[in-house]
Amino acid sequence: MRSLELIAAALIGLLRFFSVDVWKLLFGILAWLSRSWWRLLEQAPSEWDRQKKTRYSDCIPMSHPAFKIPDPLIYSQEYLMRLGLAVTWDNPDIVLTKGGVDVSSHELEPDTEYEIVGRIWNGSNEAPVVDLPVSFSYLAFGIGTQSFPITDPQKPELVTLGVKGSPHHPAFAVTKWKTPATPGHYCIQVRLDPVSDANYGNNFGQENTQVVASESPAEFTFLLRNNTGRQATMRVQPDTYVLPDRPVCGKGGKPAFDPKTHAPGAYPVPAGWLVDISPSNVPMQPEEERLIAVRIDPPAGFKGRKAFNLNAFADWSFVGGLTAYIDVR
Repeated sequence: MRSLELIAAALIGLLRFFSVDVWKLLFGILAWLSRSWWRLLEQAPSEWDRQKKTRYSDCIPMSHPAFKIPDPLIYSQEYLMRLGLAVTWDNPDIVLTKGGVDVSSHELEPDTEYEIVGRIWNGSNEAPVVDLPVSFSYLAFGIGTQSFPITDPQKPELVTLGVKGSPHHPAFAVTKWKTPATPGHYCIQVRLDPVSDANYGNNFGQENTQVVASESPAEFTFLLRNNTGRQATMRVQPDTYVLPDRPVCGKGGKPAFDPKTHAPGAYPVPAGWLVDISPSNVPMQPEEERLIAVRIDPPAGFKGRKAFNLNAFADWSFVGGLTAYIDVR
């Protein structure tokens, strides 16, 4: 009996030792731990969720070091413009030939068969591409005009693209094209459609040039189409950028790239040249087309060829462009 009294006295003393606030704190900690544990259980995917994702997902992420991603690319004006770089529409990666002889896109004859050659690069040192689909199309001379397929959309040309430095790099996609019977100037487009790509932004390139013989001034027109799907103010802006000579290789065997060399602001209309674009700013409805007149006056005494790029913007988004060569004899 004495032992029970001692035990009871000890328990009463222990309860008196812990204040009510201490007990509240302990119960609060236990409640927080319980809530945190259940929250973790709810966020963790179940085995059924993992199996369902693997079974029904179209894309399964692969991060194993053995999995290498290729980077097929072509000279892409849209991609370079998004990077804030100047471009030419005389595409170095698109060539037209007739009987094995290169032909300029502004010298095409109606109802005549040509070969279009697209040169394709790989930015990867480790991952080649087998059966890379390459599609060709053409459009009327202008900016934003409607595109028409040359290759069957269901049967693109297939090429094998090797890694850098391999025998299959660069690769060349070739297709035959018979020009429309209607005389006119046409532009060429090349699109890559890889299954896997480190950068899908540089898969589309365009060849869009015109040569204008000038006594004084040089005059020509082109079609401008609002292909943005919304009402917009279209703005046409000229510059005189041309592809510079390839830079010498720097340390490590890589060319020293200088963004300033390709800055649009570094290639204004030169002093003495007069460029009139009418209209240069025009509000347009979606899919509306307008004929734009261009007049370029060379300075007195100039002889030779000068390139002018005309780039169109819908408000502040890029639409497209063309390159006009002014020949003064």
